Amino acid sequence: MDHADDLRRLRGLVAGNDPTPGAAVVPIYADRPLFRGTVAPVLQARFEATASGLLVPVGTMRRPQPIDQAKVYLTAEESLDQSIPVDVLNRVLSWHSLEDILPWTAYWMAKLRRPGVRQQDVDVEFATTYLAEPHRQRVLNLVKAGRVLVVPQALLVLAKIALMNCPPRGVPEAHDQRPLVFMLLGLTEHLGSEMDEDLESGANQVITGTPGALGREVIANQLANRHRDEASRWATFEECWRQLPAQLAAHPRVVDMSDAYEDATGVPLDDLVTVCAAMWATANNGTPHLAPGYFDALGWSEDKLAAALQLVSATPEQMAQMLSDEGASVGIAWSVQTLQQYPVVRWATGHLTVLDPDLVIDRATGTWPLYDIARELESRGDSSTGQRVRGSYAHLFEHHVTSLVDDVVGTGSLQRAYSEDDLRHAFGRRHKVADVAVDYGTAWIVLDATTAGVQLRTFAGSDDESVEQDIQAIVRKARQLDATINLLRERQEALTGHRFEGGRRFHPVVVVAGAAAGGPIFMTLLREALAATGVLLGEDVATLEILEVEDLHVAAAVAEAGGPSLVDLLRGKEASALRDMSLKDYVLLDLGLRPGRPRRIQSAWPSWLQTAITHLGGAA
Repeated sequence: MDHADDLRRLRGLVAGNDPTPGAAVVPIYADRPLFRGTVAPVLQARFEATASGLLVPVGTMRRPQPIDQAKVYLTAEESLDQSIPVDVLNRVLSWHSLEDILPWTAYWMAKLRRPGVRQQDVDVEFATTYLAEPHRQRVLNLVKAGRVLVVPQALLVLAKIALMNCPPRGVPEAHDQRPLVFMLLGLTEHLGSEMDEDLESGANQVITGTPGALGREVIANQLANRHRDEASRWATFEECWRQLPAQLAAHPRVVDMSDAYEDATGVPLDDLVTVCAAMWATANNGTPHLAPGYFDALGWSEDKLAAALQLVSATPEQMAQMLSDEGASVGIAWSVQTLQQYPVVRWATGHLTVLDPDLVIDRATGTWPLYDIARELESRGDSSTGQRVRGSYAHLFEHHVTSLVDDVVGTGSLQRAYSEDDLRHAFGRRHKVADVAVDYGTAWIVLDATTAGVQLRTFAGSDDESVEQDIQAIVRKARQLDATINLLRERQEALTGHRFEGGRRFHPVVVVAGAAAGGPIFMTLLREALAATGVLLGEDVATLEILEVEDLHVAAAVAEAGGPSLVDLLRGKEASALRDMSLKDYVLLDLGLRPGRPRRIQSAWPSWLQTAITHLGGAA
């Protein structure tokens, strides 16, 4: 049977009636064939080869991108078919007592913070519990497609708004919880309203020099939503606050951090850890609203328990005033200054409500106990003791980071990692040097640690100046790294005992004690600042890396599992689309490794929880 006419008609449907004017200039590409006599592309499946030679459809091999880390939350318009004005939210808020709202937000926050939980599982439970058809199935479909329903930021903002506007009424009232769901979903539409206004006005749409509204929002979002391993924080605390002060007691810069804490606050450090660890564990077991008498098993006097709880909890009235002052200064959308210091509400009835278990961990680890010491000493006018304690903590942290680097690169008869003392001995004490330099032959890692954290206004996304100041703090560290790199270029043999004639590449690294403000926005602005300052610009210098301690823990676990070396991780990350994200993100997402926890963390982290277990006799 002759199908010539049918084929001609089919060809006409696909490629006929070419709309391109005859005078048009159309680019021709080797991999984009056209129908003869037309500029219509031939529809075809395109393939690319994997490393093993297997052909797969184009796009299958796409590596993770920074945008993949962003999560898009559902708004009320998408989930409830209606936009909810602020005045309606305020009216619904007035129906409830503070005792209704805070335990409810705390309950869902505890579910989100439970170790190992998936956001999607919490979203499905929330939708199944509260939403009716047809909204439920639509939301479930969107959740399964990657949208976020229960937003941690919205829970905290709802709690803050309630504390500032809802007076406590003594006991919870038997209200239907669905209006609380209505408020939570309605809040998501208003969290970024200030940023939306700036964007509509055309301000700061190209981010350079200063972050602008969009840049600040992205940086604050990244800081608030980064996932941190609980055990990593507990283990770092155990080493820097307990183990290292005992090991380095003879060092002139080191003080006993536990004694310093009790001397300043009047509360033993173990008491702080005990109440925080117990409340964290109970909240994560599904009970963030604790009954009066919860701590009776401790057998402490009322004064002893009150002294510890007053460090980490506040009454609703106190919280309302602090949050109001904070909101007037930096807004309420992202700032958690008050909640970081007081993550627990202390009710007149004796109840305690854990607003965010993750903040409870922070309150008894890392730099927050150091802030307690500094605050109390400053109130007494004893600045010299405060400076000595801060200097001790900085030295202990530097020693901790150097020890972690030893874990990652290994130790043996051939020295590879050189400490600050080694560098000063080799190059002279008049030179600024880094805390540690690691020799890989054709590459060096030059690393410096800092206890200077991200400012609270950067966390809040409230102004450009704080971001710029945080960038300049990193630039100052970069100068120190740059000076060390120059010394290694000029006379490496003074340190290693031999010259190196070939090409070398230097990898500068800053390790921070707290949160690292990474991400494409912050790192782009940082690179601009480094270029303007003229440091770390040689062709033999890699991109500056900013690591949190947990990134080094991940690198140590990779090394223990026989994976890539630290320098190979840094090389690979620099060439990756995730170069501006954390090292942990690169290892987990781009390399697809699941190294677990290193031996060092596994052995150290239980001590933090054990403090509470010992005092409570197993009741925690």
